[in-house]
Amino acid sequence: MPNNQEFRRILLIGLGGSGQRVLLHLKRQFLDTYGVVPPSVRFLCLDTDLSKMSLRSLVRDEEYKLSAAEFLHMQVRNPAQFIREDPIVDSWFIRPVPMGALERGAGQVRQNGRLAFLYHLNEFN
Repeated sequence: MPNNQEFRRILLIGLGGSGQRVLLHLKRQFLDTYGVVPPSVRFLCLDTDLSKMSLRSLVRDEEYKLSAAEFLHMQVRNPAQFIREDPIVDSWFIRPVPMGALERGAGQVRQNGRLAFLYHLNEFN
């Protein structure tokens, strides 16, 4: 990376599968252009689906993925119980509770992603 390049500290957050795809494209752009991701740039993907995508380099024979530190799997175990036990969540969550979607991905349903975020809120402290 050229010495005259200066980057501010930045955390790029991707939500769900689309967010993961955007982060991978940005990571590839850094790696293909400079050979490294600047130390001041960090990626974090929050996804209820455990599937991790990969992306081929456009300039070399490599495949890029997000590292374990760049990916937080936000699975919700026993979502019905979590909803019942939290009066705030219970007040906005629309029924029926789609159990499969919350245990194996949010299924692109916004309230499921919101529920997963609240379920894992303590991990962000």
